[in-house]
Amino acid sequence: MSTTSPEDLLTMEGTLHGIAYAVVARQLERQRVVLDTLQVGGQSVPLLGSPTFGSLQAAVDIGSKLAEQYIGELLKKQTRPRSTSPNHVQG
Repeated sequence: MSTTSPEDLLTMEGTLHGIAYAVVARQLERQRVVLDTLQVGGQSVPLLGSPTFGSLQAAVDIGSKLAEQYIGELLKKQTRPRSTSPNHVQG
């Protein structure tokens, strides 16, 4: 996991279960911080609404938790057994 931070930007990158993620928080005003970017596996993750945070660190922490949840959902979808075709009869 790596973190970079100019004054108004905080970026965290990491890997979970072999899947890379990146979270970028941007400070718009003194007490207004938004999640600028949330990517998992190189793909943008859609964010519902426009949540704001009180600090860059809080935004990155929550963004990282969202990335972990998203990766967990991806893994569940990949490991879910595929249903058999209705024409396939086991006997």
